[in-house]
Parts: sequence; structure tokens; C-alpha cells
Amino acid sequence: IFETDGDGNLLWEWRSPDRSERAYAGVLENDSILVVAAGLGFEECIPPDSKLTSCKLLFDGGVYKFNLKSRQKIWESSLSCGPPSIPLGNSYLDIIPSMEKDGYIVCGVGNEVFPDCRIDTVDKCWSSPGIIAKISNEGDSLWSRKYFGVTDIYESNILYDAEITPDSGYSFVGEAFNPWPGQTQGQHGWLLMTDRYGCLVPGCHLISSTAEEDLSPSDISSSFKIHPNPATDIMNVLITSEMSREARLHLFDQSGHEMDSWTDFEKDATYMIPVHQFPAGMYILTMTDGSKILGTEKLIIQN
Repeated sequence: IFETDGDGNLLWEWRSPDRSERAYAGVLENDSILVVAAGLGFEECIPPDSKLTSCKLLFDGGVYKFNLKSRQKIWESSLSCGPPSIPLGNSYLDIIPSMEKDGYIVCGVGNEVFPDCRIDTVDKCWSSPGIIAKISNEGDSLWSRKYFGVTDIYESNILYDAEITPDSGYSFVGEAFNPWPGQTQGQHGWLLMTDRYGCLVPGCHLISSTAEEDLSPSDISSSFKIHPNPATDIMNVLITSEMSREARLHLFDQSGHEMDSWTDFEKDATYMIPVHQFPAGMYILTMTDGSKILGTEKLIIQN
């Protein structure tokens, strides 16, 4: 963190003392307070008493409030985007005041390794969702959302910038790309627009590990919810219940023919799945986990 005068001359600078932190963006509250979106690092050694060459630096997404006059942190909040198990993994890349002025909206990237991941395996070895979260003015986590793009490439999803939209929601921009060497390479620009709760699927803030106990059984009629419906280009699928990695979402036409299927889902995450390649008409979405049917929804696709 540094300050310059009007001519760009350096007045002072501050560097984190342990060399394990990244600062990406800040909100200036007043002439003495800066709130920073960051990656907060820590060292993991296997075994714990091994030498430095056997250690790696991991990151949590984090936010901290910084006093510009004393050059000290007032508070620091580690807001994990997922189990921190990949070097240079979890980080928040932008921060803005929330529209209610009761906290901050942050966005960035998460990385989490699947339990059966092997170093010689590249197919679906880890997931990299785009991350949106809200924190209070005191640094407490209020909510967080995970977003995955599902296309012809295995994507790493990153959100770089956040803004408030005129219709009382939020917009985010970023990219989705294939990080795996030797596989089909590709990259997509990404624009994401949510409601004030960070939801693409309306009501996602009501279906979470903290709020689910307040819902009636009729509120959770399926293991997933879709929006919009009818869909034209993309259907957004919100996963509302726990399931194994073998769970699969099937798309059937009215004749019962399976048009496509998808797997690797996480509870409380939203998956953006293109549907523009399918003919217009009525379809059935069914989520299965082995021989068990977890839920079924009708979907209309319009061209």
C-alpha cells in the first residue's frame, strides 16, 4: 500500500511483514481508513517439520481494514473461497461498498481440490469457481456465492471487477479459461449480473446451510432450481442439497431421449450451462445420484 502526491512522487509505502499477502483493490472510507480486498497467505509443510523446500504457500480470500496514518491493520478477516489447497489459489480481487452501505461486496476466485485428485490426473482434478461475497463493516462474513461456467472446456472462473447496477443489483466482469496444458485451450469473457443478494437464481439466499432450517419442506422441492425458465442461451442451475461427486444432471426431450448430461456439483453453487444448441421445445431435467432420483424439473428452451 502506498501514497503519492499529485505529481506521482512517493510519499510513503507499507509492505506486509511476512511476505505472504497480496493486495488487489481498496475502498477509501475517509482520509485515514482503507478497506482492502486481498489474498492472505499461509505456509503449509508436509510433514509439518519438513524443510522449507517441502513447503508451499496457500491463500485464503481476505479483507482487512487499514489505518493510513498509523500504517496498521485495524482488523483482518479471512474469508475462504474454498479449502485452500492450491498455491496462489483463493483471492478477492475487487471490493465495493454494498448498496445498503452496511458492508462491502467482494469478488474473486476460489480453488478447491477434489478428494480423489492425483498429481498425474488433469480431468476434473480441482474446481475454480468465481466467488462473490458480502462482509459487514466489522469484517464478518454475511454471505458468499460460487459460480461455475459449464462449456466445452474445463474452466477456471475468475471475477475481477464489481459494480452496483441501476436496478438494485450487482454486475461483475471476469474471464473463464482452461488452465490445463495439453487440453483444448479456450477463453471466454464473462459478464455476470445478480440481484442484491448475489443470486442468479432468485431466492438463492434462502437456500443455504444457515437459512435452510427456517424453510418449510415445500420450499425445497428438489435438489436443484433453474432460472430463467423459459431459457434461450443459458440455464442457471442452483444446487440446493448435498450430493456425491457421481451425481448427474440429465436433460431429456419429450420422447425420453437423453440430450446431454453434466456432473461434479456442489451444494449452494450455481452452474451456468449453455442450452442454445438444443432445439426449441419442452425438456425434462432430472438429477440422479446412482440409482436415486434427487429431483426433476421441466425446462422450456426458446430460440
